[in-house]
Amino acid sequence: MKLTSRATILVALIVATLLVPAVALGAFTTGTSNPGNTVVAGVLKAPGPLIATAHLQNSATNTGNVTLTWNDGLGNTGGLSPGGYLIERRPAGSTQWQPVSTLAYASACHADHTCTFTDATAAFNIAYSYRVSSTVSTWTAGPTNVRLAASVAPGAVEHRSMPTDALYSVAQSSSGLVAVGQNGRILVCAGTCTGTGSWQVAASPTTNDLYRVVFDTSTAGRVWAVGAGGTVLTCAGNCLSTSATWTSVNAGTGASLYGIAASSGYVAVVGTNRTMRYTTDAAFTTWQSGTVSAGTVTSTLYGIAVKSAKNVVIVGGRGSGTTGVIAACSFNGGGSSVCGGSTAFTPVTYAGGTSAPAGDMRDVGYVAGTASSDHVYAVGTAGSLYVSTSLTSGYAKKATGSAADLNSVAAVSQNAAGAVGEPNSPASSVFVRCTSACAGAGAWSAGADTGTTNSLSGLTGSGSGYWAVGSGGTIRYFNGTTWVAQATPVTSVSPALVQTHDGNSYAITTTTTLGAACTSPALVATATVPARSSSAVTSPTVKITVGYGFDGSTNSSQVSLSTNNGSTWSAASLPTNVAAPTAKTVDFTGTVPAGDSTQQILLCLQGSGGGGRMNVDMIHVDIEE
Repeated sequence: MKLTSRATILVALIVATLLVPAVALGAFTTGTSNPGNTVVAGVLKAPGPLIATAHLQNSATNTGNVTLTWNDGLGNTGGLSPGGYLIERRPAGSTQWQPVSTLAYASACHADHTCTFTDATAAFNIAYSYRVSSTVSTWTAGPTNVRLAASVAPGAVEHRSMPTDALYSVAQSSSGLVAVGQNGRILVCAGTCTGTGSWQVAASPTTNDLYRVVFDTSTAGRVWAVGAGGTVLTCAGNCLSTSATWTSVNAGTGASLYGIAASSGYVAVVGTNRTMRYTTDAAFTTWQSGTVSAGTVTSTLYGIAVKSAKNVVIVGGRGSGTTGVIAACSFNGGGSSVCGGSTAFTPVTYAGGTSAPAGDMRDVGYVAGTASSDHVYAVGTAGSLYVSTSLTSGYAKKATGSAADLNSVAAVSQNAAGAVGEPNSPASSVFVRCTSACAGAGAWSAGADTGTTNSLSGLTGSGSGYWAVGSGGTIRYFNGTTWVAQATPVTSVSPALVQTHDGNSYAITTTTTLGAACTSPALVATATVPARSSSAVTSPTVKITVGYGFDGSTNSSQVSLSTNNGSTWSAASLPTNVAAPTAKTVDFTGTVPAGDSTQQILLCLQGSGGGGRMNVDMIHVDIEE
């Protein structure tokens, strides 16, 4: 009995001696090497290479789930088969691995030796790194290579859409520019706005057409605009922001208003049916009808310019087929009298040999000087351009070399002014310019080609530069030498609106053709791609999932990816003829350059056809390694 007991103990010791090194080896080898080659069954097989997939293809809902795939390694000869697997993850920026799940082999792996696990606890909009280790009893082997996966929402979204609505007027201050136009559109551009500019769409309280916008020359930051149906709007401050507050002012008229001037507490508007209204009320609640002498105007007043409340000039017409009108009011009287009040507007006089305009005058510009050096410029139909150094007299007609209608004039200084108007059919829209003694002996001549055949209705300037706006949403900048198109106006869109496939969509207008570049109209999203998990990952994959639909059943669309801030784009087509109002989702697979820090990528969504609108309700960016 004693011999038997001693033999049992000896066997146990031998087995223990053989297994202890194997346990240690299983914890630190890949399961394919066993230098001692004494106990093959003691080497636990490690899992094969790991692949992390952010979510299933064409997933319409995405809560952040991550699917992991690996090989069980059983194809390797020898070794101890795993009984299960330990899944671990760590959020981006963390160094601590956290256990996610411990799986039995049978619940994770399949007959083809592939194993999968879906992490349903992964939070949306967070990047995770994952690794997998094989287990049996208390042994572990591995872990696998580390791989990253994430489903993230765009951090910023903007609607780039060059408005098709006509723009009628543009005004400049030292802080930037404001343009207004059809359907109450208000565009703003902060800063210098030179080169290609950076225009944005601001909220407007009206859908009435807006015909004129001006900055108050005496109140810093205040802007005024007028338009159809007696519309008068004002913005008291921060007016170059898309979130600026524009309020309606009741000027006591329903006439369409084409001109407005504001200076030193005097605000005056002009429009159809000889309408001239003004106020000196600081609250802008009390308005009065201005006095225009009988016979001066029988039709429409289109423009107004002021030096002060006692020095004002207006332009317009007497009706179809009759002469145009330039009228003024200028006096030195004290008290509360203002132009249009006790002092009426009367027709100006013309220099010797100059007759009154033969057609409507459309705009007037003014540069203040001494009493004898005020510079006034009035433009109108058939290329009419009149200049004077006095508000009330001495107006002389200047040759411009063009018979095209002039719609707007900008008096940049006493030695510089320009005007724009209709196309010189079939050539570009007219631009005439003067750079010396413009109200005197200086010559006016055709300026640089505007580069557009769209009608130009508004002009403003500073130094040697000009900004012009017109039909088709045209915005162009003249840098002193050439005209260039200004950048597409953009509207900021809340990223939350396109985060969930819930039917709440953002509509973008469609284009006629889809090109290789991201051109307006388009919805452009900015997303942050996390750094790669290791140098072994040479090309992380980005999947873009889009929920979308169209107002019409015949359509096409595409999503484009840029990794260099929009310099170049890689485009992929989305399924065509997605019938409205059903939104669908697709995956676009592209690659981003490997990097050890986060990267910004741009996504561009564009549509064609479909009844005019593409409705986007989800954009997800999925990163896989």
